[in-house]
Parts: sequence; structure tokens; C-alpha cells
Amino acid sequence: MLLLVGRLRAGQAPERVWLLATVHGLRAGLLQQAVEWPDTRWGLRDPTTGPGHVQTVMRLGFGAPGPLTGRRPVATCWRWPRARHARP
Repeated sequence: MLLLVGRLRAGQAPERVWLLATVHGLRAGLLQQAVEWPDTRWGLRDPTTGPGHVQTVMRLGFGAPGPLTGRRPVATCWRWPRARHARP
């Protein structure tokens, strides 16, 4: 259970950074290619916490907004539960 909670928090942290950056007009992008090389990955780690393994790099900055992504209508991918009527 503890591992599951840790993974959930690991996903929430970049989500919060991404949303906060958006609120302040910044753009964010993830770079995985930068950590594929061992020398680069070693240089990106935090030397005070020991030999960690960098998973990705988040780049923040100003830029033009990207194109909107297409969305399917909710009804095509979600079935609403039937309403249960209270018995008298």
C-alpha cells in the first residue's frame, strides 16, 4: 500500500507544477531523451541525496500556446450510472 501511495504522490507532484505554471502563463514540456545517456542522467541527479535515478526533465518557459487537442464527446466513452429511486 505504501508503494502505491508513493507512486500516486509522484504523479501528483509534476501535475501541481504543470498546473501552477499554466496559471502563471508558463509552458511546460517533458524531456525523456535527456536522461537516456548515463553521463547526462548522472549530472542531473541531486548530489546531496545520493545516487538517485532521474526519470525525466521538466522544462518551463514562455512560449506560444500549442494547438488544442481533439476531445471525444463524453457520451462515447462514459456510461452514466442509472439513477436509483428512493423507495417510499
